[in-house]
Amino acid sequence: MFVSVANGDGDKNNWLHGAHKFSDKLICQSNCPKTFYNINLAAYAEYMDAFLDQMALHDAKVTFVGPFNEDRGAVSDYQQIWQHMRNSDFKRIGPELWGLGNSIIDTPKLLDLVDVVGSHFYDDSANKVAIHDSQWAALTEAANGKEVWFTEATRFEASNNDMTNLRTGLEHIIPSIRGGAERVIFYQAANRFVWYNGGSRAYRFSGVKQFTKNAIGNVVDSTSDDYAVKTVSFYESGVLKVNITNGESTPKITSVKLKGNFAALGSGSQMLWTNDVEAGLTDIAFDDSSCWTMTVPANSYLQLSVPVVALSASTIEECSHIGLPQDSDLPDFDQDGIADFIDEDDDNDSVLDELDEFPFDATRSGTQVEETEETEETEETEETEETEETEETEETVSEEVEAPQTEQKSSGGSFSGTWAFLMLLLVRRFIK
Repeated sequence: MFVSVANGDGDKNNWLHGAHKFSDKLICQSNCPKTFYNINLAAYAEYMDAFLDQMALHDAKVTFVGPFNEDRGAVSDYQQIWQHMRNSDFKRIGPELWGLGNSIIDTPKLLDLVDVVGSHFYDDSANKVAIHDSQWAALTEAANGKEVWFTEATRFEASNNDMTNLRTGLEHIIPSIRGGAERVIFYQAANRFVWYNGGSRAYRFSGVKQFTKNAIGNVVDSTSDDYAVKTVSFYESGVLKVNITNGESTPKITSVKLKGNFAALGSGSQMLWTNDVEAGLTDIAFDDSSCWTMTVPANSYLQLSVPVVALSASTIEECSHIGLPQDSDLPDFDQDGIADFIDEDDDNDSVLDELDEFPFDATRSGTQVEETEETEETEETEETEETEETEETEETVSEEVEAPQTEQKSSGGSFSGTWAFLMLLLVRRFIK
């Protein structure tokens, strides 16, 4: 059990931040060493001892203690607290600062006074998403081999939209795991995920439960080339659990690649959360492939369960598309049930897109058919009568044709994110 001094969220008036969360009885009156908030640390140590004794008396033994919660205690403050406490049968956690940046700065000087390095991450919005992973990696490096914990994950109330709350909550913790954190503490779980009467909150409860129960085994290196798409993967007993979120308002066609001579083979699945679907399960048959494309819906979270096998040698292959229910969110110009990204004839005019000068204009199908049915005699005549002026005209037309074709497919959420599954090696252990 982990305990830490309460902060303002435990008080209905929100007054318990900073020095206000400490009882007046703990304030030093005279002849006390200079401390944070002028707290009598000997009295504070006595208070914590009494609390631990009462918890143990009621069969709730505390095994981890954080003396400060978003309070920037000095080295001398930590020293005095530990020196004055009678109890020592627990592991010490610190610095637990509000921002990850300050935790990175303070951790090196506290390493002899803590057993676990813990931090909050409320400065996430102040820093670019591109450096979130590296910030957590920097804290892991500063910890110098000691466990790193994300001790207050709580971005589950970002809006009035249940799906958005689930997604932002998961995206808050994903960088910590990717950066080396070994444990995540969900803050105010009774309010964030379940009701006090025993009920559960939609989306948040089911989504977080799915994430945490499968966050076992080894964390696998993974990368995304799109900052709107977050991912973290776990490997255990031949099965890869790939977690993906999409924070944008449009779907993404995403390429997933396994690296390190591995392929997906056998029966897998997708569990999906969107604005319209909660925990939708779809079975997937993986056919010995190391690369595939799939649709990641707008404002969504999904988890892939991928059975993985080792290959004798690396292979180079084109990515095949895995058809999933969310493909219906993609643009379909001719409304034939085949998304434009996959459809080889987007306007259903019997002319393949690669040969169609106007792939999204079915009214020109007759013209296209005539052009494709040119006789050998006509082709020969064109070749012999071709002038330099004609060549320049053809080149210009070709460029004009390619531009709108590419633009059209991009507007439907074409290729966006790429994941690299490197090697199935122990990177770090994630503990629920």
